[in-house]
Amino acid sequence: MKKLSLILSLFLLVAISSVSGLQAQSIIPSAGVELDENSLVFIEDGTQGTFSLEERKMNVKIEDPRPDQVLPVVVILYSNDGTNELGPYTVSENSQLEVSIDGAEWTVEVISYTAGTEMSVWTE
Repeated sequence: MKKLSLILSLFLLVAISSVSGLQAQSIIPSAGVELDENSLVFIEDGTQGTFSLEERKMNVKIEDPRPDQVLPVVVILYSNDGTNELGPYTVSENSQLEVSIDGAEWTVEVISYTAGTEMSVWTE
């Protein structure tokens, strides 16, 4: 019985550790998402339509509702299949980044930000 209890305890510890390492994701397109530790990954998941093989544009716009702070956000873009990585790019407040991408599904990951900054991500 003690052996079973020990095995069960170890299993629960491993399960909890692996779940705590997961990061929440927002779907592309997303508009006005307030950046915090739970909203740093924006991902195309194929449910928002079909992707062509033609070149597209990934757009990232930063807005900060606090007029007294002007702090940039740093992002990287990578294809979901892991074959391409672009950046890092620095996006200033109230400006827009536009990056040419191919027809694959892509992810935008925030690597530096100030809490409370809002970010919109979409493709054209």
